[in-house]
Amino acid sequence: MMTAKATKVCKWKWQEGGFVFEYDTAQELAKLMFENLPKVTNPYDPACTDFDNFNETLWQLQRDKGGEL
Repeated sequence: MMTAKATKVCKWKWQEGGFVFEYDTAQELAKLMFENLPKVTNPYDPACTDFDNFNETLWQLQRDKGGEL
């Protein structure tokens, strides 16, 4: 009998609130932080496009949940 295992290799890691988030995109990080932290702060530089991608994803998640922006 063979057993197989697949793991995803992520490009980035971010540590906050006792969690280590492994992700490839700003959107993934926003989703992981939204699901696991009581308060989310955008870790990206405002001059970076990932700053906007993170915020847009976070706002969409908050709207979908019915929370405040």
